[in-house]
Amino acid sequence: MTAAPNRTSHRTVAAEMIEITAQQLSLMPSALIDLHRDTGSFFDRSGVNPVKGSLADVELRASDLRPYPEFAYSQGQLLVEAAADHLVALTRVIIEPIQTIAPWTLLRGILESSALGVWLLEPCIGARERAGRSAGFRFEGMKHHATFVRVVGTESEHARVTDRIEHIVKEARLLGLSEIRDRKQRLIGIGHSVPSATDLVSRLLKEEGSFRLLSAMAHAHPWAQQQLGFRQVASDVVDPIRSDSGLQKHLAPESFVFLCHWAARGFSKVIWKRCELFGWHSAELRDIIAESFGVLGLADERLPWKEDVSAAPAG
Repeated sequence: MTAAPNRTSHRTVAAEMIEITAQQLSLMPSALIDLHRDTGSFFDRSGVNPVKGSLADVELRASDLRPYPEFAYSQGQLLVEAAADHLVALTRVIIEPIQTIAPWTLLRGILESSALGVWLLEPCIGARERAGRSAGFRFEGMKHHATFVRVVGTESEHARVTDRIEHIVKEARLLGLSEIRDRKQRLIGIGHSVPSATDLVSRLLKEEGSFRLLSAMAHAHPWAQQQLGFRQVASDVVDPIRSDSGLQKHLAPESFVFLCHWAARGFSKVIWKRCELFGWHSAELRDIIAESFGVLGLADERLPWKEDVSAAPAG
């Protein structure tokens, strides 16, 4: 899938399936539900600790980087949970009564959480690189927290968050993590800058245009909503002022396929990376993902272990 899901690209999106039938469409929400349920059971059986000798186990022995990379693993797990939550919500709005706008914002949530999770959990980046990414994400989050507390909290609450940020910076310095400053030498990051959601998702699925369209949906731009959530219908009343004249809410079959395909691809990649990193029984997870992809009609080359994915630029 290389084209954005618009009227001309629906054919491209649907091309991964030999044929779209009503039966196939009806099975897709269940395939996503099964993917969520079965992968959740897999992780429950696997536990929380990495297998001895796995990449995560080796990194945890790098005591000179504590409290990283534990933070990265914790952050990654929270992102997996966020993606899973959005996935379940998506399955509830693509069954009758089908919603035509909410699915797109939910898909965006799945992809953002999954892409950021992959960036943090990419197996082969090494403990120091992972520490830098985790510290960068942590610093960015605390800066947002400080802004939030400044608006809604008290001075003492804001001071506590600011002290926490200073602690994180000092901790990063002791670990030898780099500092990122702007032109006026103000500290704007530590470790690594967190890439934008667009950059992360573009590298996750190797497609930028479609994600930009999802972002337009999330920001309620009428041109995007009319393209993905409505269809033109004949109307005896034409109002030249109203842009929604002659529109009817509608989710095209090709859009339905696109939603299910991209949700499965994004979610499966972050859970696959976590499995690789922790050394868990990958054959079992392969079977779970492959079965879901088969029901969805996704080509084998879309399986996460067959796609050569790098999470994001290191900088």
